[in-house]
Amino acid sequence: MSARGAAQLPKYKYSGNDRSLLYNYFLSPLAQRIVDTFFPPWLAPNTITTGGLALVATSHVILAYYAPTLDGIAPPAAYFFSAAALFWYQVLDVTDGKQARKTGNSSPLGLLFDHGCDAVNVVFSACTMTSTMLMGPSIWSLGLLLAPSCVFLFATWEEYYTGSLDLGLVNGPNEGLAIMYVIYAITGVLGPAIWTQPCVLYPALPNNAVFVIATALGAAGQCLVNVFNVSQAVTPAKFVAALGRLSPFVGFIAASLAYGLYSPSDVLHSHPRLLLWTIGLISCKVLS
Repeated sequence: MSARGAAQLPKYKYSGNDRSLLYNYFLSPLAQRIVDTFFPPWLAPNTITTGGLALVATSHVILAYYAPTLDGIAPPAAYFFSAAALFWYQVLDVTDGKQARKTGNSSPLGLLFDHGCDAVNVVFSACTMTSTMLMGPSIWSLGLLLAPSCVFLFATWEEYYTGSLDLGLVNGPNEGLAIMYVIYAITGVLGPAIWTQPCVLYPALPNNAVFVIATALGAAGQCLVNVFNVSQAVTPAKFVAALGRLSPFVGFIAASLAYGLYSPSDVLHSHPRLLLWTIGLISCKVLS
């Protein structure tokens, strides 16, 4: 963190609203019950965050062992563990904030740490999902990493200009993760080969490709909503300047796709996980 960033950090005040039904009627009450029943006052909130991230990291390593090139088949137990790990990451990600308020340890630095863990989870989960759906070293794997990264960046960008992080009835941190661990569980039951079968709605493409396209379209729609919200919150001149601040990230996305597809050494096929992690870690730096 720069000296200027460190000086500004204590001034940050979180403001936000989550309208997700899954969050309000299941995840939040469950997290509150866990905090009230199981977590002692001395347990640091960021320890909870780290524990959740360790779970998804473990599932990532397991799938990396069985599918180093993103197209290997793992035992059913590996997919069930991935589902459980991501579910508990989601629950613990809600729990840490409640623990912070319970113990009086809420701080901008703690929020920044939590934000960084969420950014790293995007990389873990993207790699695990591409392995689960047998996407292999392809443009679909790149797309599944870059689409949620864009949603994350645009949401953070909107918060910067509007002063509030507002999540809709359907959003990535809640329903998005739920879709992912349901897919893991389905894969554990039916096997990963179902994702390479032709899609019923569009037989020209396999299920995994259709999933990535749907994810990308949903991400694009959410990003447009973020842009619209900022346009309504600031003056036209400031809005133009705000769009300019997105240009480095947009350029990064374009460069990542170009390098992945047209690298002289064909790095996407020779070292797919290394490429995804390189792009993902750069994205984490930008997001955090």
